Amino acid sequence: MRLENNQLTYVPTGITNLKTLQELNLSSNIIDVLPNRIGNITELISLNLAVNQISSIPSGIGDLIKLESLILNNNEIEIVPKRMGDLKSLKYLYLDNNKISIIPKRFEELDKVEELNLKNNLLEVYPNQIGKMDSLKKLDLSENPIKGNIPKSYDNLHLKVFEHP
Repeated sequence: MRLENNQLTYVPTGITNLKTLQELNLSSNIIDVLPNRIGNITELISLNLAVNQISSIPSGIGDLIKLESLILNNNEIEIVPKRMGDLKSLKYLYLDNNKISIIPKRFEELDKVEELNLKNNLLEVYPNQIGKMDSLKKLDLSENPIKGNIPKSYDNLHLKVFEHP
């Protein structure tokens, strides 16, 4: 379902009742709250909420166990919920251009993620848990105020692309 560029201020209630929906694109709207019931769409494979005004990700996101692509770039997100670690099918995660300063430890459980973009956030250290994301091929941590050295845990990654400060 494609509802991008519609000036939507919220996720329409009926969408969360579409339990067999596999793709949902709500990008380029003015949505500021993502409802917890988004987790009801259990067959969802792709969720695009880029370019909105979302400030937090609800814990219900962890119920989307078939989700392979989650696009949340260009929002106002400050905190990533621990339940994000429940997204065992996730391959593509885009959280660039937000206000994230801490990555939850459970990120290390996202062992199928191939692309992770955390560009232009507020990360001050290299997240150690990324070093346990075995399938990671592309990692972007550029434009963060990161200080310090790259962790030894990153040595085990098989990255093809690594952008960093």
